[in-house]
This record gives sequence, structure tokens and C-alpha cells, in this order.
Amino acid sequence: MLYRHPSVQAVGVIGLPDGQDGGLVQAHVVLRDGSPPVTPAQMIDFARTRLAGHKVPVRVILTARLPLGLTGKVDRLALRRDACP
Repeated sequence: MLYRHPSVQAVGVIGLPDGQDGGLVQAHVVLRDGSPPVTPAQMIDFARTRLAGHKVPVRVILTARLPLGLTGKVDRLALRRDACP
């Protein structure tokens, strides 16, 4: 869903443990070159208007690139490793 934002080029989403039954959503976002500046709070607000509450990221990390695996897909294990040292 975050791909629908006009400034977004790529997204990687992971679940983080929250100490309860479920998990929290964290999104890593790469912005398009030359796009207007966007803050993590604006990305969360954008998601909040389009997703159910439990699917809205609690944290958005703006990054220059996402780690990719051998198949070219986002390496979520690498994102999780960086998020939970």
C-alpha cells in the first residue's frame, strides 16, 4: 500500500515483537529521486488513512536503499537483523 504514495520507490516491511500476542509493523522506505521531501510521520499518516489499525507501521525508516537477496527481493532477514541487534 505504501507504494501508492507518489514519492515512494521501494518498500520493505517487517514485523517486530511487541511483547504481547501480536507484532508491530516497521516499514523501510526508499524515496524516488527528485520527489518532494516526506517525513516518516507523513508516511504513517498516509498509511493510517488506507489500512486497518493493526497494519499501520509504528515506525517508518527512510533509507537510501534496501538490502536485496539473491533473487532480487527485499531481504527481510537483513532488515530484521538491523532492527533488532
